[in-house]
Amino acid sequence: MNSIRALYLENLELFRPIVARELAVHYADAARAVRDGDGDAAAAEIAAPAEAAVVDAAPAIVPAPAPVATLPAGFATTSAGPFVLQTDVADPAWTAAVAQVAMALPAVWSERYGLPLPEPLAGTLVVYAREADFQALARAEGEPVDRGIRGSSRGERVALAIGGQPREDVTALLVHELAHLLARRAFGRDDLPPWLEEGLAEELALARQTKDGRLLPGTLRGRVRARALDASSSRPAFASRFEVSADGAYGALSSLLAAQRRGAMPILSKLLALPAEEFRRYEGRRDRYTASAFFVRFLLDGRERRSRAPFHAYLAAVAGGGPADGAALATALGEPLPLLERDFAAWLRLQATVNR
Repeated sequence: MNSIRALYLENLELFRPIVARELAVHYADAARAVRDGDGDAAAAEIAAPAEAAVVDAAPAIVPAPAPVATLPAGFATTSAGPFVLQTDVADPAWTAAVAQVAMALPAVWSERYGLPLPEPLAGTLVVYAREADFQALARAEGEPVDRGIRGSSRGERVALAIGGQPREDVTALLVHELAHLLARRAFGRDDLPPWLEEGLAEELALARQTKDGRLLPGTLRGRVRARALDASSSRPAFASRFEVSADGAYGALSSLLAAQRRGAMPILSKLLALPAEEFRRYEGRRDRYTASAFFVRFLLDGRERRSRAPFHAYLAAVAGGGPADGAALATALGEPLPLLERDFAAWLRLQATVNR
């Protein structure tokens, strides 16, 4: 979590509206709960992230395929819609949260990206309580294990570790890794450029989730908080000094905006052409993933969604075996990459103040 006064000073105009909006959302939720006669919920809502007022019914559970992984004793196996969930996490609330997200994701993924998912869906989700156990699995399978890697997606198996992380971060990691599995099913190929492969996975992982595990595409999960450093002062609130902290998607966005101001954000034409090894290199990896995710979101939601249909057409062509490089994307959108980069940079600067 970033928690420095400089973050606020650099983003003064960006963060003030967010803080005010978040407070307004919480108090509105609390007032609605009191009106509906649920005082306990009102107290909980003030401390919890804002959620959608309307929650759709959870998807029906369908028979799951047999497990494909052999795990040590102590792992329980249960159904999570079309997936098998194997875990050594003892808390049933954790298991339920993971299962809800897994069941809800396929429909959201397909609608968001405009691609059908071949039936029947199948896969195994392995959730470790300890990060060390996940890393042991990754090493045994020859996968790289470095700082920040807590999940993997391989074939029809997703593996990740809870490792003491907040539940929202764990379910976001699950969304990212399971989105890779869904992309492999939808595209039927393993040569997607890394910006597209990771951008599609991370764009949905940025989103908030409802209480039943459904994603709210286009939203940002996490919080921006401000603490007055001179609360006892007589100066008005708008003139106060603040310490600002941002986490979740807001923290990633803050990091990317800081890179943009420094001139260190990846140039779009280079980002779209980076080979996988360089794209996933640890140094600067977070900003490359975040930039790819927000570029996908820009194509879906930016500029009054005028690029959504052409982007869906590009994805469909890629799923049909067509080229997936930057030139193919520019052709599908009918715009050169320099123009896209200009509009993307301007759109990105507005995202911290957009009402989500």
